[in-house]
Amino acid sequence: MKIYHKKNFIIGLLGELLLIALLMFRIRGGGSVSFPQVCTLLMWLIVCGRIIFRSLSQKHAREDLALERDERNLHIRLKVCRLGLQITQALCFIGGIALYYFGSDNYDCFLLGAGLFIALAIFCLA
Repeated sequence: MKIYHKKNFIIGLLGELLLIALLMFRIRGGGSVSFPQVCTLLMWLIVCGRIIFRSLSQKHAREDLALERDERNLHIRLKVCRLGLQITQALCFIGGIALYYFGSDNYDCFLLGAGLFIALAIFCLA
């Protein structure tokens, strides 16, 4: 199986590894899993699986690369998403710090803070 879009493949793989790590910590912690947590995990699994699928398909990878290289799309994306990305990164960083601080008493807050820091790293890579 050939990987046609390596950057998307790595992002999808990191997302899947994060999902597996969160499941392992949840199972190891002995806590019960609620319906919203299951829905969130399934959504995460679908999104990361779709990213990996698109990176393994030559046709979809070619479409993604063409969209990334289109100068009009780059200019629009830079103008529209710059402020949104900066706000998201700031919220991930502040939320991660706050949840790490409160995580000393609550293990779930600690894991959520770690997840926000990993999301911040993925946003910086994308």
